[in-house]
Amino acid sequence: LRYLALARLDAGFGIPWDLVHRMQQLQRAQAWIPPVDRVSVLLAYWRKCVDDLDGSRTDLQQAIADARDEGDDAVLPALYGHLALTECWAGRYAAGQRAIEIATRNANDTGMAPVVLHVAQALLDILTGEVEVGRSLIAARMPSDGSSIDAQRTVVYEHVLGFAALLQGRDDEAAQRLWSAYERARGAGLLDPGRRQRLEGDLGQALIGAGRLD
Repeated sequence: LRYLALARLDAGFGIPWDLVHRMQQLQRAQAWIPPVDRVSVLLAYWRKCVDDLDGSRTDLQQAIADARDEGDDAVLPALYGHLALTECWAGRYAAGQRAIEIATRNANDTGMAPVVLHVAQALLDILTGEVEVGRSLIAARMPSDGSSIDAQRTVVYEHVLGFAALLQGRDDEAAQRLWSAYERARGAGLLDPGRRQRLEGDLGQALIGAGRLD
């Protein structure tokens, strides 16, 4: 049910509440569910993709409180990373940076630094004027040996690098990276704009800057 719900979200149909309610009913019958599999946590992640940033923030803060109560520190870097990305999309950069700092401390303690944490940090750097710092953070995580990474990560990384190139005036590179991210997302069935970083506006601007008006 979880993966069917995600497939519907990816396809652009929003959060499938009928499946969500079925998952909630099934989970209520379980004694305990790992945080990463809880419907409440999945909703916290998914809400920001459908522009419910306030709902995402509220759900993430509750999930963080629950994890702390249960002593489950391992999940905190991911929860705070998603909170940082939510705040970044909401334009609340100071709040996003605070979430990053807490996530980083927990990641150092647990040895786990999720992808969303690096992406949120890079976007916050770029949006607050440290474009090269943010670009370098993601560039260092791109495979240099020709190996491939999963489609979702490729889309996110290419968007960040394309966004940085756009702000640095490198329109051709920006257009190439953002178009590559757009095509990779479509090929992977990521048709919802929120699931592919809302990259269309940046792609359009890059194409205009590169003179590709058609």
